[in-house]
Amino acid sequence: MTETMLFQLFQSVLAIGFAIALYMIFYRRTRADSFREDMFAIRDEMFDYLWQNNLSFETPSYMLLRDSLNGAIRVGDQLNVLVFVQTIRKLAARGESGRLSESISEVEDPVHRAYFEKVGERIALRIMKYLFLEGFAGLLFNPILAIAGSLEYISKLKERWALRTAQKCTYELAAFGRNDSPEGRAMGRSGLRLRRS
Repeated sequence: MTETMLFQLFQSVLAIGFAIALYMIFYRRTRADSFREDMFAIRDEMFDYLWQNNLSFETPSYMLLRDSLNGAIRVGDQLNVLVFVQTIRKLAARGESGRLSESISEVEDPVHRAYFEKVGERIALRIMKYLFLEGFAGLLFNPILAIAGSLEYISKLKERWALRTAQKCTYELAAFGRNDSPEGRAMGRSGLRLRRS
């Protein structure tokens, strides 16, 4: 290898290292903050909806959605595709993946039930966007989804799968949002706190 080639290799490695550092320091933190801000906004809207409609804050579907949002806010910066897949597998093994849907279906008023379903969908879709369409994973999944999106049938299947899968993960996040859950207590004991940027 000549001296010029070694220098070019050094420059390339330095540039890649600089790009990774920028991602790790700035973009990753900004991406997590944006995700949390969206979760805070959904939680605030849901609180306002209950208050404006004189609904109880002890409604099971509200409490599960709120805990899910709190869990997403609390562990959002630690969510990634591998954690997501592991969470889905854990839920399937325990057979608890439908609890959130069940509590929403028990809401008697169809208008309020539709609202809670919409909130659950918004949370699930934002989680999917965060995991699969942003960051490094987005570099892989965006081209695949663009190709699949051109076929209408595949696009509809993709949306239904994404929504069902993310809704399962949304319920699992509720465990991290409740302070009385084993997961919430473990986070408190470990000193894990919401990182501020």
